[in-house]
Amino acid sequence: MACKQALQVAVDRNFHHIHVELDSKEVVRQINQTSNNLSALGHWVREIKELLQSRLEAKVTWVRRSGNGAVHKLAKVGVCDNRSQIWVGVPPDFLLSVISDEIPSAV
Repeated sequence: MACKQALQVAVDRNFHHIHVELDSKEVVRQINQTSNNLSALGHWVREIKELLQSRLEAKVTWVRRSGNGAVHKLAKVGVCDNRSQIWVGVPPDFLLSVISDEIPSAV
């Protein structure tokens, strides 16, 4: 659901190039496969594919959970506060420390 909502925001904001990173190999596989998804998630997968196909360039890739700390922090805040927000530009303070920890330092 979060993936679909994020893609909808990107489409609404008219982003043409989208790269989605997910930490579930199975969900990435289901989204990237060309055949119809007959599982219980099939409806969501189909909607995600439709959103992706509406963009000039879109891809969905897998990333290790350890490389997805910012997303997990956002999800935790969203679930605990029961809210949905969009930030454009500077991220909120609670996320800055997580992002700075994930950015490799210059050598």
